[in-house]
Amino acid sequence: MNPQPSRRSVKIAERMQWSGVIYFLTRISAQQKQMDKKNLLNIRRRTQPRIHDFCYLHCRSHLRTLESFINRLYDRSTSNPVVLDVGCGCKPFEERFSEGHYIGVDIDPDSAADFVLDCNKDSFPTPKDSVDGVILSNTLEHIFDISHLLAEICRVLKPGGLIYFSVPMTFPVHAHPDDYYRFTPHYFERSFSGWEILQLNVTNSVFSTPLLWTAQVLETFLPTWITFLPITLLNSCALLLDHSTKMLFGLMKANILMRVWSGGPLEINGLVRKPHGSKLTEGKLL
Repeated sequence: MNPQPSRRSVKIAERMQWSGVIYFLTRISAQQKQMDKKNLLNIRRRTQPRIHDFCYLHCRSHLRTLESFINRLYDRSTSNPVVLDVGCGCKPFEERFSEGHYIGVDIDPDSAADFVLDCNKDSFPTPKDSVDGVILSNTLEHIFDISHLLAEICRVLKPGGLIYFSVPMTFPVHAHPDDYYRFTPHYFERSFSGWEILQLNVTNSVFSTPLLWTAQVLETFLPTWITFLPITLLNSCALLLDHSTKMLFGLMKANILMRVWSGGPLEINGLVRKPHGSKLTEGKLL
């Protein structure tokens, strides 16, 4: 005959079970809070970059070009423009399009995307010539079949529609999601041949890139309270170096020196407009 467990042992077992459940829920809550904190920091850095951020220079440059994209978009006669953010992630720019129809797409099911799809092979859930503007914010390097993505953008973008893009050039490889490519301005000059290239910018000079690499290494391996001052100094030196060398080379009027100046930035960004009429053969951008 099997002995019956005492009331005390039953209560202890129940408490252990509940303790395990509470511990599990607490861990999930802590992980969620950590993820929310990371997303908020990412949004703040991309929309309000500060001098102590390792990404200050290139985020500041991207933001200026994005503001130009927004101004041009709302200056057009179109009311409530449709904006497609490809690789939207946590949607850091959504609030800037409150007077329009903002659609986010991403491959990550845990992102804030309105539609989860693979831009290497899937089609956008929008009709032909229905989108006023497309955002490609550090997205293209994560797309293996770029030609398919650009063909889809060409299909859904209205004639006269705008594309804002930012991509890495010497920025270190980052693993999530998969990171395939690095770009130069010449790539976009050729890829968007027949389009109107409104802007094509480098985020910093070749001279300041080592300083910015150093800032990223500090950010990666050290806590914020240690890196705050060093990164602020590195960014300040980078700004001064870029401004002084650009002004000097401009006074010297030597094109070769300006090409050297812009030859190795962390990232580049730009703004292009889809042409009207028959100037563009749809889907054949590359």
